[in-house]
Amino acid sequence: APAPAKPAIKFLQPDLQHNGSLTNDTVRFQWSPVSGVQGYRFTLQRADGSVVATADLNAEQTEYTLNAPLQAGEYEIAISAVMSESSTRTLRRQFYVLDADQQRRYEWAQQHADKLPLLSAAVFYSIDRYADALSSVERAARKYPNDKRVSQWRKLIEARLNLQVGEFSQ
Repeated sequence: APAPAKPAIKFLQPDLQHNGSLTNDTVRFQWSPVSGVQGYRFTLQRADGSVVATADLNAEQTEYTLNAPLQAGEYEIAISAVMSESSTRTLRRQFYVLDADQQRRYEWAQQHADKLPLLSAAVFYSIDRYADALSSVERAARKYPNDKRVSQWRKLIEARLNLQVGEFSQ
């Protein structure tokens, strides 16, 4: 008989499926509950392999909060749904935390998203904040309905979002 389908784990916060970077105030990770799980194993490490946080959580705990915000740099998160002693389903995701310059650009784009939506979309895109970029380009489409650059940016962002979601491995 074929093996039963393994349950899917989905990130709820932060949105790692649609963004390749996180802001420097990130401390909370939350995921969707998995039915029939015995517990979860949470691991967060830097790109060099050093462990930032690890925890074994019970079946009701679908979030983990860090003691302090993450420092700028590259990371990998792994959340395992433990179904039994010999069966787990692990979701891994690599991401990076914005450095000070990128954080300033992110904040600028947030502040100017209504007034300068297309420029804000380009800034968000440049720092791998694809969901934010798409929101800004949608604002630009409403503000500048006949601007060809808006549709070009939308295509570019949607293509990158499709790649980002495709890279999202379980």
